[in-house]
Amino acid sequence: MSGISVLRSSCLVAAMAALLVSSSSCTLTQLKESNRRLKEANERLVSRYNQLEQDVAELERQLQSRDEEIARLRDRGDSAPKTAIVTASMSATKEFTDMGLEAEKTDEGTVVRLDHAVFFPLGKATLSSEGKRILSQVSRILNTRHAGKLIRVEGHTDDTPIRKVRNLYPTNWELSTARACSVVRYLVESGNVSPHRVYPAGFAYYRPREAGSSARSKSRNRRVEILILDESA
Repeated sequence: MSGISVLRSSCLVAAMAALLVSSSSCTLTQLKESNRRLKEANERLVSRYNQLEQDVAELERQLQSRDEEIARLRDRGDSAPKTAIVTASMSATKEFTDMGLEAEKTDEGTVVRLDHAVFFPLGKATLSSEGKRILSQVSRILNTRHAGKLIRVEGHTDDTPIRKVRNLYPTNWELSTARACSVVRYLVESGNVSPHRVYPAGFAYYRPREAGSSARSKSRNRRVEILILDESA
């Protein structure tokens, strides 16, 4: 090989080596730049992820706070009507209970119970003087606080069959109805309760307050009830 050929070969090898070095240098720089960019992107993703975690935690806190507030409002809403109902019930019965009468609020209205022993002799439908006195006070309440409401006067007996006064009251139906009528007549004629809003009903022994045949049960079942209906005449 001539000297020129050798020189040419050497120059070619040197040029190729330089090209490889230059190429390697460029590739390394590019890799470093890509790595830097990837690192920055990863840092941004980590930062965004941390921010999202904080946002989720805040949303969960707000949801919990909202649920607690809803629960408080629900409890308040449940208790308010009950409180109002209890207050209204006490108000509706207080004037009667202050008189010593038994009264309670029911789904139909206000019930005032009249003890048969105070109002009627056993087996009779004639009002006693004490019964009339009490009904006079009841009439005033009916004409003021409960003005305009329908009133059903109910007669009730125990389950003992009629014997001594069968000529007047063949069955307990007649006796219970006669007692209810006596109360209605007194309310209208002496208490000035409008006859258009009061009426009698007799239930005999078919609506007992207390089951059983004891003296106590029979006594509780013999009664007249004044039901002030929750509707107007």
